[in-house]
Amino acid sequence: MNYYYFIAGMPDISQSNPKSIPDLKILREELQEELSSGDFKLFSLIADGIENADVKQYVSRWERDPETEETIELSEEQRATLYYEYGMKSRNKFVREWFEFNLNVNNILTAIICRNNGWDIRKAVVGNNSVAESIRENSTVRDFNLKAILDYYPTLQQIIDTENLMEREQKIDALKWQWLENNSFFNFFGIEKIISFYIRCSLLERWNILTIEEGERIFREIIDNLKKDVKF
Repeated sequence: MNYYYFIAGMPDISQSNPKSIPDLKILREELQEELSSGDFKLFSLIADGIENADVKQYVSRWERDPETEETIELSEEQRATLYYEYGMKSRNKFVREWFEFNLNVNNILTAIICRNNGWDIRKAVVGNNSVAESIRENSTVRDFNLKAILDYYPTLQQIIDTENLMEREQKIDALKWQWLENNSFFNFFGIEKIISFYIRCSLLERWNILTIEEGERIFREIIDNLKKDVKF
């Protein structure tokens, strides 16, 4: 379905001007009215994110304990795996590829951080796609045998080598921004253009409210969580 008028009315946004974004809560309300039910479901799948997603709706069979018949509590890794696997099965090519791109980026960055700190890489990686499997199988290889198949691997390696934590986060978001622009460019009036716009607005909103101290605190929390989840 095409959304000519809505997309034509979307404001221009840029990484250099984070204050140009619309209010995301109001934007979501508008999209709920404008989008078809199927397109809004696609939008919500991405906009909600794994933190707010109800993974029960993303799997056809919900695991239960055979003795008590109670729902088994999922770990963060299991939740992430289910969420990404569901997204990568979407009928929409843009959505499928966005989920896989994020899974790959997150797994590669996590694996490099784990290796730099001497942690078990295989237990930190989530998902079961070819990139995740290659990281697990080649955890001792410098590039996990990914350099030849992922054109953005060298960029990720450079990002993780950046010492300034805020600059590192900004470079990751810039990589995502570029992917979104490239992969929605020819979808002039489709849901892909709207999803791309919303995600880029979300990236800018994050930098509107993030101070240097807050950015470093968040990064340290990520590291601390890795320490708890991964056995040395």
